[in-house]
Amino acid sequence: MSARRIAIASIALVLSLMGAAGTANAATHDNGVCESGEMCLWYNSYYKGGVWDSYWSDAEYTSADVFHGTGGQINNNSASVRNRDATHNTIHYQYYNWTGWAFLVLIAGDPQDRLTLPSEYKNQFSSFQFSAIG
Repeated sequence: MSARRIAIASIALVLSLMGAAGTANAATHDNGVCESGEMCLWYNSYYKGGVWDSYWSDAEYTSADVFHGTGGQINNNSASVRNRDATHNTIHYQYYNWTGWAFLVLIAGDPQDRLTLPSEYKNQFSSFQFSAIG
């Protein structure tokens, strides 16, 4: 086999392996499954009822953001939260555009990576963002 064919075959192999590695464990945004790398909200306490999952920060929960399994909107309508991202905390805000009071949910694997909200925080937040640790 010529050196050129070997080089082309090697490049093709590397590219195919990179593509497989990139998609093997990628989470799917808003599919109703709380996957690694996502932040997830539940309609009810203790991670029951409909779930909404996000792979990126959201500055405004809109009418299109609904819980899978209930169809209910998530804005000001969530009772429990879990962070499954191992490299970023999540910060949840009272109002749109990351304003108002806020609470922190720590990275995946930490004992505080999930939270059933106390009554004063249930159904009272409208945005969240992933936050770098440090």
